[in-house]
Amino acid sequence: MGDFDNAMKHFEESLDRFAATNNSKGVAKVKTNMGILHAMSGDYDTAERYWEFALNFAESIKDYEWVGVILTNMGGIFELKKDYEKAAFYHRKAIEVTRKAKDKHT
Repeated sequence: MGDFDNAMKHFEESLDRFAATNNSKGVAKVKTNMGILHAMSGDYDTAERYWEFALNFAESIKDYEWVGVILTNMGGIFELKKDYEKAAFYHRKAIEVTRKAKDKHT
């Protein structure tokens, strides 16, 4: 079993455990990591789908710091796809969300 397959197996096991315990934050983080794994393998479309799922979870629990992380990842994917307009959109949105999250903590 290759590193990718082994990593996905462990992520899927973690995802099952987080879902079974209704841990939305854990689900969002695992889905984000699954997206990163796909991005690292060059499968940008699948990475984007994982991040969209994670983004919905993170937004639903109002974890705006994690929303910023996911949006930054999405911006990076669009940079790699050479869709600079979308990349800039996601990066700007990540900055905006992260600033709002930071303001809530100060």
